[in-house]
Amino acid sequence: MHVMEDSIIRNLFFEDVLLYVECEYNEKKMKISSRFWKDYNVLKDYKGEEENIRRSNSEVSIEQKAMNNLNTAIRRFRDELEDIFEFLRVLKEDLLYWHTLPRYTIRRLAKVDLIPGCGENEIKEFKNEVNGIKGRIGGDYLEKIKQKFIDMEDEIVIAIENIRR
Repeated sequence: MHVMEDSIIRNLFFEDVLLYVECEYNEKKMKISSRFWKDYNVLKDYKGEEENIRRSNSEVSIEQKAMNNLNTAIRRFRDELEDIFEFLRVLKEDLLYWHTLPRYTIRRLAKVDLIPGCGENEIKEFKNEVNGIKGRIGGDYLEKIKQKFIDMEDEIVIAIENIRR
């Protein structure tokens, strides 16, 4: 639970905040202050330190190289990679929109330099990497992940303002 106090955001357990929000059954509600919605929006948009860690340039470049390899495979080597073509599209969709692939899987996709005009060895090596990934995570892994999102309930946000101080 994130708490904002004097414009400083802290992470607290609900049990620590409970004593500030407890009330009697028939206690009348208090009006929110003029700052409530401003503070609420700041907290709602806040991402904790663990979410704000910037990715290094090497991570971004590995992801970009993996995407380049997928694009090249789909555009230039469709015939040679026909049996994994649909899975290549799934991997590309994941990299673009879902971001569920672990770093080591992305590194495997970036391992080979798959460029137009590359040799059969590079194509074969890339195909082996993709088949290894497919064997490990399954060809329908992204559909399963999407299904979990469909089945997910909406997030509930509880906003409490400590007026009594």
